[in-house]
Amino acid sequence: MFVFEDECPRGRKDCKPISNIVVGKRASFFCCGENDGTSRTVKQDKYTFCFKGPHRDEMSDNDKRDLMHNATVLMAALAWIEDEDCVAYHEPLDEIPKDHFKCEFCKEDRHVDERNLYHDIGPEICDFCWPTFLDENRG
Repeated sequence: MFVFEDECPRGRKDCKPISNIVVGKRASFFCCGENDGTSRTVKQDKYTFCFKGPHRDEMSDNDKRDLMHNATVLMAALAWIEDEDCVAYHEPLDEIPKDHFKCEFCKEDRHVDERNLYHDIGPEICDFCWPTFLDENRG
């Protein structure tokens, strides 16, 4: 179970958590907090980022730019991994051109410009079928 703790998962008194995910009884956690400066080496590195797991235990002091760069690198890596997963687990639809899709309602080949605005959170339905689809699926 994930929980947020308002105290440092390491029990440090010089760092107040801003955000964390703690699993179990602190056996594993990610945490980012603001340190009071008494233990940091570089003056501007006022944010401490920690990771502790069964095989690793890491802690680093960072400034705001360091945290943003870490987040950017992680988000780019996750986007790449997700893209690779999609390619690996979904067979390409070779018979439908990339700028077309098959409407799940009328089963017709449609241009992507005719796709409804909510296709990323629901079925792939064209603009022509969307009102009928909504009427038939209201509950």
